[in-house]
Amino acid sequence: MENQKCPICHKGVAYSERYPNYLCGDCVHKATDWEGRAVVFYNTAISGHGCAGEYRDSGEKYHGNSCYVEGIACEAREARFGGIVMERVQ
Repeated sequence: MENQKCPICHKGVAYSERYPNYLCGDCVHKATDWEGRAVVFYNTAISGHGCAGEYRDSGEKYHGNSCYVEGIACEAREARFGGIVMERVQ
């Protein structure tokens, strides 16, 4: 079994060939916009498709899927079989 680590905090995560730079849940929860305002991403349809974001504090729509975790550029997107995956941008 191969090992994989969160690219932000280096905590062990389940191996994923498809998403080699995906963030652990703790780091996903730390996502912010470029000014440091907390954002959250979610599927736009009950079927698990689409990706949208909003500000945690107000629910106001967040435009785009780029974000930062501890100052490191990341991107949220729809995962292949539904759900959202957030990865560090290389």
